[in-house]
Amino acid sequence: MPDPMSITRDRGELINWLLENCPRPRIVRAMLKYPEQVEVLGAFSALGKKQQPGILVRVTTDRATWQVAVCPRLGQSHAVYILHEVPWKFWTGDIHALPVLQGDNPAEYKKKRDEACKQI
Repeated sequence: MPDPMSITRDRGELINWLLENCPRPRIVRAMLKYPEQVEVLGAFSALGKKQQPGILVRVTTDRATWQVAVCPRLGQSHAVYILHEVPWKFWTGDIHALPVLQGDNPAEYKKKRDEACKQI
């Protein structure tokens, strides 16, 4: 299985990859128009219906919020999925050294993961 985090070494690479590969033009337009509203949430051990590891990015406008997952695909590059919720209990940013995998605000995300795990 390909390394789910091989897509990027830094935040800028991840954002540029999404701008080129996101299948939803509306999200790409939002990323370009509101770059300050693009938040990298970091690495997760299970995302989407297939529960695969990947990186999650939140894009927010005044009308919508999208959680955009970037996950590996066997034999291909990476897949992009849109999630309805952030699966905080699967956040793993604190075990990674790369800042892009930790996310833009790892202390806040760690608290969210801990709260989500308490609710189980």
